[in-house]
Amino acid sequence: MKRNTLTALLALVLSTWSTPNVQAQTEEQHLSHAVSYDLPRLVAQKGMENVYDAIGTLPGIVVQNGVYTLGGRAIAVSINGETQNIPYNQL
Repeated sequence: MKRNTLTALLALVLSTWSTPNVQAQTEEQHLSHAVSYDLPRLVAQKGMENVYDAIGTLPGIVVQNGVYTLGGRAIAVSINGETQNIPYNQL
């Protein structure tokens, strides 16, 4: 049976990237300049109500005025490989 998992890819626009120190319970996969997290699992483990809140808890993510940044640069969120062009609060 195919496992249907919602993941969010945080596309990094950084020219250099060092591997983040991530806790063991958070799955991550490095794909060139992208890091993939199993957000449904993260939501369940941290007792959150939605993916939007979970993204704000990822290592290095800062939320300022409703904009998510990593290293001071805006991030793009992709779900199942498709970049989302919707406001973060609608994710």
